[in-house]
Amino acid sequence: MILSYHEIRNLSPEKTREIVIRAINGPLHDLPKKPHSSPNKTPPSLENLITLKAKRTGFSYRRLKALILRKYSLSISENTIKKSSLIKILFLLMCIIIWLSLIYLSMNGILLMLKQEQDSLLTLLLSLWFCGGELIM
Repeated sequence: MILSYHEIRNLSPEKTREIVIRAINGPLHDLPKKPHSSPNKTPPSLENLITLKAKRTGFSYRRLKALILRKYSLSISENTIKKSSLIKILFLLMCIIIWLSLIYLSMNGILLMLKQEQDSLLTLLLSLWFCGGELIM
C-alpha cells in the first residue's frame, strides 16, 4: 500500500503512526466498533424491573428512581433509567398519547388548567384516550 504525500498530510501524526504499525503487524482492515465486553452494562434483571415499573406506573425518570429506591432499596441513576431501551420506547409512546389527547381535547373545546397535578392530568388524558372520548371517573 503506497500513500502519496497529499494523502498523508491530511492525517495527524498519531493516526499515521497507528496506520503504519497496523500495516506492519498484519492486514490493514477496519476494526469493529462494537466492544467485546460491557462491564458497566445494566443487568437484564434490573432492566426488566425498570421496564415493569414504568409500564405499571407511567412515572417519569425521577419518580421511577424514587419508587425503586423506596420499594427495593436499589440506588440507580436517572440516566440508567433513560438509557434502558424499552423505557425510551415507553416514554415515546406516552408522549405520543399525551400529544394526541391534547389535540383531541383542544378540538372538543375542553380547557385544561395548568395547576392540575401531573397524575390527575395523566389519568384524565389516558381515560379519554382509552375510553374513546367518554370521560369515566
